[in-house]
Amino acid sequence: MRFPTSLSAVLVVVSGLCGQGASAGKLVVPSVLPADTMVHIEIDLGPLTRDGNKLAIAKILDEPEVKQFLEPLGMVFDSKLTELEKVLREAAGVGLEELKALKASRLTLSLLNLSVQEATTSQDSEDAVVPEVVLTFEFGLALPHFRRAMDRLEDMIAGAAGGVFQDDSIAGRKVRHLPIPFGKGFGIWHTLHDDVLIVTTSRAAMAGVLARLETRDKKDTLAGNATYREIEKHIVRDGTLLRAYGDVKRILGVLFAQMPEATRDAFSLWGFNAYQAIGYGLDFDGVGIRDRIYTRLVDDHGWPTGRHLGETRIRTHEIVPAETGVYAAGLLDFEQMYDALLKTLDNGYPRLAEEMRSGAAQVDINLGFNLRDDLLGTLGPEYCVFMAWPGKAVLPDIGLMLQVRENARPKIEGIIDTVRDEVQDKIEIRETVFRGTKIQWLDFTRLAGADRAKTFGPHNLKPTFAFVDEYFVVTLWPQAMKNLIAGLENKTPRLKDRPDFVRLRSKISPQGDEASLFYVDIEGAVGFVMDNGVPFLQSLVPSDPSVPLDVGAFPTTDCVTKHLFGMMGVSRWSGEHAVYSEMYSPTGAVTSYVVVSGVIVATLVMSVLQEAAVEPGFGGQATTFEAQKRDLAATQIAMLSVHVNAFQDWEGSLPATKQWPKFLTDGSPNHPDAYLTRMPTDPWGRAYVYRLFPNGRFLVLSYGADGEPGGEGENADIDSSSKK
Repeated sequence: MRFPTSLSAVLVVVSGLCGQGASAGKLVVPSVLPADTMVHIEIDLGPLTRDGNKLAIAKILDEPEVKQFLEPLGMVFDSKLTELEKVLREAAGVGLEELKALKASRLTLSLLNLSVQEATTSQDSEDAVVPEVVLTFEFGLALPHFRRAMDRLEDMIAGAAGGVFQDDSIAGRKVRHLPIPFGKGFGIWHTLHDDVLIVTTSRAAMAGVLARLETRDKKDTLAGNATYREIEKHIVRDGTLLRAYGDVKRILGVLFAQMPEATRDAFSLWGFNAYQAIGYGLDFDGVGIRDRIYTRLVDDHGWPTGRHLGETRIRTHEIVPAETGVYAAGLLDFEQMYDALLKTLDNGYPRLAEEMRSGAAQVDINLGFNLRDDLLGTLGPEYCVFMAWPGKAVLPDIGLMLQVRENARPKIEGIIDTVRDEVQDKIEIRETVFRGTKIQWLDFTRLAGADRAKTFGPHNLKPTFAFVDEYFVVTLWPQAMKNLIAGLENKTPRLKDRPDFVRLRSKISPQGDEASLFYVDIEGAVGFVMDNGVPFLQSLVPSDPSVPLDVGAFPTTDCVTKHLFGMMGVSRWSGEHAVYSEMYSPTGAVTSYVVVSGVIVATLVMSVLQEAAVEPGFGGQATTFEAQKRDLAATQIAMLSVHVNAFQDWEGSLPATKQWPKFLTDGSPNHPDAYLTRMPTDPWGRAYVYRLFPNGRFLVLSYGADGEPGGEGENADIDSSSKK
């Protein structure tokens, strides 16, 4: 039997569509990989398969309003899936229904090495970076479904690569090999171990995997790598959907050798040299998704850890208002940070380091205070950035808080007075007293000049600062500062009192030792976008029956937001050489970060759909929604005809009329599995009809929009002899 390498690539694409989970697996892949593996990724969709309907996003999609709005897009998606089914069936002999049998599957992708090969021909003017990869895929009980497709898929890959698969023998096993002229020794080797497909891009990689399979010894394997085990302990749980490990130090070592010196220096400046390895885990946890990141640093990383801050804790969430939509706080030793920055600059940018020292010395001479000791030494360790929406405001209050160390306030006030005297001819520092607190702000009118003072521009900003509680607070304008002070004096709810914040804080991890704390009000952000964006969409998008989506049917805000909650993230030091971060949200961290851009994307999608809908189609007619239904019907009929032909292949004759459509979902004597797990109806909600003629010809058909035989236009019949 020949086993196709390409099947794994197909499965990567469609496994997400299938929504099937992974078995425990017989092969522990890290135990057959070398200890210095650069990257290792595992994907296991099992937990999502079992409980995916509990996710907040799944509950939103199940709302009747949302279903009604998305139904036209669902039909388009069904049409594309049906076309994909047809392509897969014709090309490889398998379709989406067979792929759904992959209930026991796990995909892993590992990068063992990046070898740099020098250019040897005039066509190859640059050196080639050749990846050495190991890929595995567990078929489990689904393996029999794909045996008929093996040869066809292998032939497709060989034809595309311009070569021929050949038999090879490695460690006493039969292995198939396809040479690819990309780099020395590069190609495709694949074999089957029990129900696991193993694919490599070099013979040496395959030999190493098979040798470790025989010895079962974890020594000198990734599973025995102390750093990998440390990272896995922090990122992997029973419900982990995705895990990833990267040996950052080794990867950068290879890349640095190919980078220009300026680029290497930039990486060093941003602290990448401090990374040894990093791990990421994604857990499915009831209604939400939990992201875990564990960063292992080199022993002499030089980062300011802040661990010496002892019992200091983050408490600015007790100061900012409950209406805060974005909140990011952390602990930092500003003096240590300054020293670490200078040390990094000394190693990569000595001239810039000297300029910084010269500037600090000039501040000392001109203003009479030392930047490091007199300013940075008075601040911290806590800092906070927040964005809050007071009342029904459209513009948010944006602020920065810096903790002032005990008895350091007079020193900062003295620095402000010194700066005031120095810049008074260019920048005016104004002040007022609000509820007993002195508020000061910068007036840039003089800096703009008389000719520009009355025009709108950057000089209209009014950066404002004041001492609030034990913090030095900066806002973009005085009103934001007044809102903060008034809320504290009136004892209005603070962020710490917000139920969503409290609930997430109890769920994310034990409190009290966070190095940073992050919160985003996703429910409020989505509500804000929908309340303000949907009316614009409904006003600007014209009513046109040719547009599939009806913006008038857009779901109400509460229909979506009632299932949402915020995102919270924390990070903490794990010893002196590692940082552990954890985030929890309804959609995962990455999606949460970009949720506000949804209205922009929706606008673009609507624009594209509208443009496509009115584009002249076949015969010069506009492509209408009804025409799209007929296209979908024709595609589904073609797919059903493929299964009728498959029945004939298995049973030696066409199905009888009385066997329709039961054989599709129940199987047939020689094909006990279902040909389809669900029998589709036509786009008008009616059953497809099957006719068998005495001459051995058959038709699968739909009676069109009116459901009656014959008819014209949108009422005309569509059958398996029709052209779309």
